[in-house]
Amino acid sequence: MSEKNEISVTDVKDMLSISNDTDIVDLLELMLKSNVKETISKYRTVISGSVSANKLANTLLEYIYVLTCLKNNIVPLGDYANNDLMPKLKNIAEKVSIAALTKVWQMLLKGIQELKISDHQEIILEMIVVRIAYASTLPDLEEIIGEFQERGSINEGSVKSGSLKLNADKQNSVSGSLLDE
Repeated sequence: MSEKNEISVTDVKDMLSISNDTDIVDLLELMLKSNVKETISKYRTVISGSVSANKLANTLLEYIYVLTCLKNNIVPLGDYANNDLMPKLKNIAEKVSIAALTKVWQMLLKGIQELKISDHQEIILEMIVVRIAYASTLPDLEEIIGEFQERGSINEGSVKSGSLKLNADKQNSVSGSLLDE
């Protein structure tokens, strides 16, 4: 396989469709920052390096697991504790919420199922990555409820009872389209 009859780590990674984990962690960080344009660029760099879409999605899922463990001061299972990327992962974990991590976890799990039924896995995964980049910084339900409570749109009793009813004059402020008009 090699012109010099030598095999490097890069050669083995290319043969096994394993990408550089530094690039994958960089991709994950961009996704969590919701930087869509840079996320797509990094995704295309990673995917062009012979890594399969399925392997990349599963590796991203593994790093979400590691970030979740770090966020909760738990040592992750497996060999992650000895990973050279641990300082960078700890830095990312400090900046991301558990709610965002669980949201990304669910989106990746769903995305892996989508990959199984597609002939265009690279395109499907790119769209999943874009979806995550857009959704990762959206507020979670607690933040939304807190915002409405601050405005007086939702009373405390309705939150505790589980029946969120908006004041009639506030309903128009939350209805609308997902598309900009």
